[in-house]
Amino acid sequence: MRVADVLRRLAATLSLVLLAAACATSSPPLPPYATQAGLLARDICFGVEHLPGDFEVMARQIIDNAAAAQRDTPSLRPAEFEAWQRLSGAWLQYAYEPPSMPAEDADGFLSQDELEQALAQAHAERLDAPFTAAACRLDFYATAQGAEAAYQALVQTTPGQLLPHRPRGDASQLRLAPAALPGFARLTLWFREENVLAAVSVTAPCNPHEPESCRQARDRTESLAALLLRRIITRVPGIHPPTTPSALDSRGSAELLCPERDYTSCVAEIMAAREAAQPFALCISPYGQWELLLILDSKPPRCPDDWTVAAEFVSSRAGS
Repeated sequence: MRVADVLRRLAATLSLVLLAAACATSSPPLPPYATQAGLLARDICFGVEHLPGDFEVMARQIIDNAAAAQRDTPSLRPAEFEAWQRLSGAWLQYAYEPPSMPAEDADGFLSQDELEQALAQAHAERLDAPFTAAACRLDFYATAQGAEAAYQALVQTTPGQLLPHRPRGDASQLRLAPAALPGFARLTLWFREENVLAAVSVTAPCNPHEPESCRQARDRTESLAALLLRRIITRVPGIHPPTTPSALDSRGSAELLCPERDYTSCVAEIMAAREAAQPFALCISPYGQWELLLILDSKPPRCPDDWTVAAEFVSSRAGS
């Protein structure tokens, strides 16, 4: 056999060996939405229509690995997100604009006293709001293992004290920390659902060193996390929906029944109505509007025209 033939066969054999090794160690296939992960994340995050009235969009952007490394976690590097096989993600931020807040040109038609009075009223409205800012972060990873590694790193770099909360997804953690503005606190709830990593942040007027004073903001944070998890499960291809428990508590049933529009207020009002121990019904319009109606004298609730009765609640206290 000629030397050239031997070399040719050796080269072919070596190629097969290398191909087999590559196949054995190749990465799992990327999700079908990998190239559109940023757009998908941006569209799945909650919007102003899901928040109470008078919220405005402050930022709505797709973020790459470099931006993700700098988003509240400056100790992480872009290379780490690449090692975790982060595909892309999005970050959205919203702020509450009090109804009495003067326009930018208000000094042209308001006196100094009127301007100060309007500013004082706007400040009072801000302090009375359940929360004054909200943010949604959503990251897609090629695998659940990569998302879990990122989750562990990100929760460790998130400041604040740990708070008890309802578990969300495969893993979750809720932290309470001082906000940049004195007298306000920031709650951040991280959770992972398979290969999706999410964070919900809420800023509210409460004492970060007294968790009980932030109970209302904590409830709203949990509601936004429940809504975001619902949207992930129903909109991300390949995510396996969890089995709904046969018996839900009061909060679980409210989170399940409420439509997405002004979601946190719907959950809060249902919980308050159940605490008041009065029978009521949840009415929902074809466009996702909702209203709670008291049930008087055991008569069937009369929802507005074209609305449906989504649920009726008997006079049992929350938690029953």
